[in-house]
Amino acid sequence: MTDVDAWAVKQHEREEAKRRLREAADQGELLSKNAQKRLKRLEARDERIALRKEERKLRKAQRQKRQALEVSRTESTEEIATDAIETAPPIISAPISAAEHAAAAWAFWARIGSPTKILAPMVNQSELAFRL
Repeated sequence: MTDVDAWAVKQHEREEAKRRLREAADQGELLSKNAQKRLKRLEARDERIALRKEERKLRKAQRQKRQALEVSRTESTEEIATDAIETAPPIISAPISAAEHAAAAWAFWARIGSPTKILAPMVNQSELAFRL
């Protein structure tokens, strides 16, 4: 017998025992202390299982919501990057002053949405400043 079969048999036995105890209690029979404890334990177990199931559903819904948000963020980032590339001025080959270069760099930064995080590939033996 596999583990799954053994688990299913045990689960069936638990449900059957709970059903028998519940019927006896509903018919007004006096249950021994051990039977009362067993019934209480079986009912508490079912409640825990139901609670875990609800928590899993909630986590799954939150995970799906988070993934949908990530997809929308990725799409909007791609749109911003595409817009920035399309609207970027042509590369000028003539030398410009440092002030003009800084102004152009800040204008580009503002045009792409002033990102706060940048993703760059890790390279072996790269300096820490280039990894941050």
